[in-house]
Amino acid sequence: LSLNDLSGQVKAMGFNQLNTQVKFEKFSPLTLSKQQLTLNNLGDQFKINDLITFYQVNDINKIPTLTLDNFKVSLLDGQIKLQKASINQEISGSFPIEIHQIDATRLAQLLQQKGLYVKGKLNGKIPLKLIKKQSVIDNGSIISKNGILIYNAPDSMQQTLSQNPLTQIVVDALKNYHYTTLEAKINKKPGEKVKITTALKGINPQLYDGKRPIHMNIQLDVDDSIFIYALKDFTGKETAQTLLHVFYPQLFNQENK
Repeated sequence: LSLNDLSGQVKAMGFNQLNTQVKFEKFSPLTLSKQQLTLNNLGDQFKINDLITFYQVNDINKIPTLTLDNFKVSLLDGQIKLQKASINQEISGSFPIEIHQIDATRLAQLLQQKGLYVKGKLNGKIPLKLIKKQSVIDNGSIISKNGILIYNAPDSMQQTLSQNPLTQIVVDALKNYHYTTLEAKINKKPGEKVKITTALKGINPQLYDGKRPIHMNIQLDVDDSIFIYALKDFTGKETAQTLLHVFYPQLFNQENK
């Protein structure tokens, strides 16, 4: 089966110039021989471009498994790479994600966190695994050099933080923080939230005449469903809800009550 310059739309998500050959070796169990796939672009407001990968489907321990080799895609003015990734019918697999020069400003816009502005380029690795729909990250790391981080916390949060002199310094520093180094360590165990520990080194030009270094360590516990919610502007609301239904059925049910 040959697909040449195929364009179309799946629900709210459009795609253009899909090219590949699908070669069936077996139908039961399903087995597809290794083939190249290219795609010019996918998505609407937040597009991915120039996708290229090699894929195949094999029967591993009687479970059909999709394997991707040398996956590359342009996203948010940077590039995402996976040397080798796999996922099977039980929604288990591994995705050793490599991040290259991702635009932090556009990523912050995608996450839609009010009061947050970031300027810089992100690089790093996120070794993501899925174990029967449960996501796991072991020692992921993202680094950015020489950028700007601004976070204007909601008034209610600022009032709470201002009661402690140490947290007040953090609030004031983040109003215009120019960092030399931003390094985030990312970990997640099955069934738990994503733990992000961020080490920051830099200054705020409006504090201490911009001469005193301000080093901070910030730890966040984030529900990873927030990333699927963020995808609704990329994939469309219907596709995002489908992903929520697969990975977070309890949230999907709450949304539709």
